[in-house]
Amino acid sequence: MTRLAVSLAAAGLNPIDLQVSYDGESVKFKLARTEAVRLLDTDQTLRLLITGFRAAGFNVGFTEMCIVDFDEQTLFGITLCAPLDQICEQGGIQVDPSWRA
Repeated sequence: MTRLAVSLAAAGLNPIDLQVSYDGESVKFKLARTEAVRLLDTDQTLRLLITGFRAAGFNVGFTEMCIVDFDEQTLFGITLCAPLDQICEQGGIQVDPSWRA
């Protein structure tokens, strides 16, 4: 999760909270939005999130990523940890127990 936190911070989305689900299928996130990110529309922000997660090794795209809510200061969302078809076929990925909240 350290790699993910660094990747998101580099994209201007400073992690406040990152939680991997117990089954290893998803990550919930709460991120602080920098001034530059506040100027982006929802689609641009979603692309930025996907880029940050991919840079940290997550194989995700528009199908797996969801912005649940946001305001001027924070962004809340959830993403699957792997491509949807992979999770449907194989289940959640193996997640280090220290990553779990």
